[in-house]
Amino acid sequence: MVQQAERAALSPAEGIRALDEIVEMGRRFGPLQSIVGYAVLASGLCLILHPALRDVAAAAVLGALVGLLRSIGGTPSPLQILMPVVAAFAVSALAAFAAEHDVTGAGLRAMVASLVVFLPGATLTTAVMELAAGQMVSGASRLVSGVMQLALLTFGIIAGIDAVGAPSSLVLSDSEDVLGSWAPWLGVLVFAVGVLVAHSAPARSFPGLLIVLYAAWIGQVVGNAIFGGYMSALLGALVMTPVAFWVSRLPSAMPSHASFLPGFWLLVPGALGLIGLTQLAEDGATAGAEDLVATGVSIFAIAIGVLCGSLLLAWVVATRKVVGGVSGSLAERNPWLKRFGVPAEPRSRGDSTPTGP
Repeated sequence: MVQQAERAALSPAEGIRALDEIVEMGRRFGPLQSIVGYAVLASGLCLILHPALRDVAAAAVLGALVGLLRSIGGTPSPLQILMPVVAAFAVSALAAFAAEHDVTGAGLRAMVASLVVFLPGATLTTAVMELAAGQMVSGASRLVSGVMQLALLTFGIIAGIDAVGAPSSLVLSDSEDVLGSWAPWLGVLVFAVGVLVAHSAPARSFPGLLIVLYAAWIGQVVGNAIFGGYMSALLGALVMTPVAFWVSRLPSAMPSHASFLPGFWLLVPGALGLIGLTQLAEDGATAGAEDLVATGVSIFAIAIGVLCGSLLLAWVVATRKVVGGVSGSLAERNPWLKRFGVPAEPRSRGDSTPTGP
């Protein structure tokens, strides 16, 4: 439908009817498969955050809990508005209970990975882009909405830990037995599988989604190696934007806007913000303040990267049109160029003017 709308092949009434039909369509996967998908999604993102093995297991359990809550509050209802707070409270309370009774040492990374579907990274990044473009009303609205959702998640985590009564230093402690450098590369693959199942995406769109996610991750890794951590998000977003557009042109791929959101989650601006806000609210440590600064810088970096990627894509498209027009004119004047695959410039139906030598 998006491709038809871009070609102006749909009238507004037909587009509204098509949207209504999409909303009424049943999910490709049932509730149980969706819950498993959330568990896999959380495990993949936890692998990207350099965790310990126990964090990955905890993220899978907490991700399944989030999937269960989202399946219960999936229909429009008052519960859906409070779902971020309810999910954050339930996840943090379960993690605190398990840590207090020495069942597992579920740390903050496992909680963040399980709550990734509520993180407003895309909202905050879009807000920064709109504010930079002078769209004050929509940009300010998105910014307030994103900050409020991040604050609700933070409140839910703190309230859940306080309700159990476990020491925050025990629940929010980092893991010592961190997995190797191979974990994030495997995490991207696991994360893509989780996104596909949890959000009922078509199976044929998986290769395109995987290309977009690995492009964003490779761009981030290269940016971190060359420029450092703050510039890594910029380069990852810059690479992801044109790749998502080019992949969306494949018949089996999803639209570029649909693959952007998992890419935003992969770049993890919202996850850094949630870690920083929670630690800062708990003990005011320097690490929390540093994570807040890193969040703001990464949001601006991703916004600039998306802008640069969009400008680069527009430049490539414009250059291709110019080069295509010049090569078509040359092929009309020099038929022997067609042997090398240079197409002739098509003439309009009513144009009967002969082409000069």
